[in-house]
Amino acid sequence: MRQIILCSLICLLLVGCTMGITQREALTPDSPSPEITPSPGTTQTDVPTTQPLPTETPVSSALPPTTKTPTPVTLDTPTETPVPPVPTETPDAIPTFPVDGWRGTIVRLPSLAQFDDYFEREDGERFGIEGTLENRAVIEPQIAEFRWTGAQVHVWGELIPDIPDCEGRRIAVDRIEAVSGPTEEARDLTPFAETNASSFLPPDRWGAYESWMVVDDFSDTAWTEGVTGPGIGEWITLTFPDVIEVHSIGLDVGYDRDEDIFFANNRIKKVTLAFSNGEQVELEFADTRGMQTIPLVRAPGPNIETTFVTIIVEDVYPGTEYDDTCLAEVEIWGKTK
Repeated sequence: MRQIILCSLICLLLVGCTMGITQREALTPDSPSPEITPSPGTTQTDVPTTQPLPTETPVSSALPPTTKTPTPVTLDTPTETPVPPVPTETPDAIPTFPVDGWRGTIVRLPSLAQFDDYFEREDGERFGIEGTLENRAVIEPQIAEFRWTGAQVHVWGELIPDIPDCEGRRIAVDRIEAVSGPTEEARDLTPFAETNASSFLPPDRWGAYESWMVVDDFSDTAWTEGVTGPGIGEWITLTFPDVIEVHSIGLDVGYDRDEDIFFANNRIKKVTLAFSNGEQVELEFADTRGMQTIPLVRAPGPNIETTFVTIIVEDVYPGTEYDDTCLAEVEIWGKTK
């Protein structure tokens, strides 16, 4: 009986060991599973991984946890220099307008004006005027001649706007022709005159007092004689490029900046006018501010023809403070020959 029980226990022990070995072989196979080879003519498709990929490059342990190390970029080819953008349109030049036989006259401006002359169209519009670069040597003498004579002219060329000239515009003249002779109307010829004087007061902090002050077209400047006393016998001369016929003369007889200065200095009372033809004329003026014009036209004539007009001081109205005789402006009206 005892032998039967011992054999049963040994059998049970052997059965338990066999089952344990079989289970271990099932859990840990001796060799990996064979690879799956794709069939010929088919494209292998990557099998998506079930393990999540890292979302961030691991950070070096030498840096703080919040600092990221930039990844250097290496270019296989050199970097090209950027090319500036090409404008889609070329800026247009200043537009010009045709001038086709405009009629008018050329007028001289005072010697100290910003511009020397202008073309006055028959409707009264004014334009700067100048020859083109190609024909300036021919056109400019013609412009000077017609400016002097006051003749009516026709001009052809181009009108250039937005340019530093009279009224901000200029006619670039290709051709100019006279349509009349010298004007028969009297006009102010003073802008053509060159000036000279027997003396003048040296400049001071209030300004200059030279002879050209009488033709600058400003009443708040003046020629002031520079000798001791009232300047009796002192003179100022206006000389013209050619012979003129004098029709009238105008004088602003003092330093006409304001009323106080006007009466503080001497004012011209009497003068003698001397001309290149040898004639002399005596004139007397009132003690008032502003331009006083005296006619010199002779009827039936002939009128005075001359190349200069000299104004000689003969008598003055005394100033309340200064013994200096002043003359603000001169205008000589007539026509050219």
